[in-house]
Amino acid sequence: WYKNYLHIIDVDPPDSAYIVNTVNTPRYATELAVPSGYAYVANIGGLQIIDIDIPSEARISGELNSPGYTNSVAVSDGYAYMMDIYTGLKIIDIDPPDSTYIVNAVDTLGVGDGVCVEGGYAYLPVAYHNLTYFRIIDIDPPESAHLANTVEIDRYPNDVAVSGGYAYVVFNNGSLVIIDIDPPESAYTVNLFDMANTTTSVAVSGRYAYVVDYISLHIIDIESPESAYIVKSVLYPWGNPGGSSDVAVSGGYAYVANRELHIIDIDPPESAFIVNSITTSSFHKYIDVSGGYTYVGLLSHHAKSDLQIIDIDPPESAYIVDTVDTPGYAADLAVNGGYAFVADRFSGLRIIKLW
Repeated sequence: WYKNYLHIIDVDPPDSAYIVNTVNTPRYATELAVPSGYAYVANIGGLQIIDIDIPSEARISGELNSPGYTNSVAVSDGYAYMMDIYTGLKIIDIDPPDSTYIVNAVDTLGVGDGVCVEGGYAYLPVAYHNLTYFRIIDIDPPESAHLANTVEIDRYPNDVAVSGGYAYVVFNNGSLVIIDIDPPESAYTVNLFDMANTTTSVAVSGRYAYVVDYISLHIIDIESPESAYIVKSVLYPWGNPGGSSDVAVSGGYAYVANRELHIIDIDPPESAFIVNSITTSSFHKYIDVSGGYTYVGLLSHHAKSDLQIIDIDPPESAYIVDTVDTPGYAADLAVNGGYAFVADRFSGLRIIKLW
């Protein structure tokens, strides 16, 4: 039987990390959001809000039960936007956390996976009858939220990023779709890239989008999205060592997570190259970068995962500093304010002190 806990791990210094606190979180976690002072965990059956202002005294301060299967959450301006793959988008008033309630629910007409909130709108791709629809929901004000527009796309989404009036969606069939969302009510597809392998993640930084597939990092110039083009594709060493899962961009480098952590110099993008690859015994599933370190969720067999801390300063001599045992299956990872927050499908939320 799986038990659900929040483990708080002190990793200062990283090479002697240890568990300093454990909080019972009795649900199967799927995703989390971490604004200041609280962690919001989407799970089967609803949402849990954990007060992390003092990590050593972390506690559940609010929760909301909701029938269905919640698989993603975003937080903005006192509201949580919770996506249920069967019943649609639920908008929850989380101020104060101990008296949360649903203020509105919008039927998204399809099975959704992921929600992004920006500028008074929620953006989410959903699948319905073998098609994918990019739904745009007007959430200003949340009490009268409604479907503002839908863009039909014939493929299944893996990840979405929103930046500068455009949405960038990567798909399971190996493609990137760029959607003009300004204004959202007249959104439309402006460009599409087909790639040879399954695309798993996208990050946008400045005038470039960084898309990973099973064997490559693709750097795409999006200064003019309608005429976007691939500037450089960087092939991982030895082809496909495990399949890409996630990408993060920071300080002139892209960090690609698969069975190896690939550190790619992207300045300038047209001459991008791999400066280092860190090999581990497990598959890198999720990644974040902060304060001269990368934090990667490792996934191995039997629903087992760990948090690995890698010193990347300088990237050319990056090395593994520590690996923290996080029993269970990591579903998401975020770094904020000196802590790593790991959502585990079987054992809840873990808060790891980083510095």
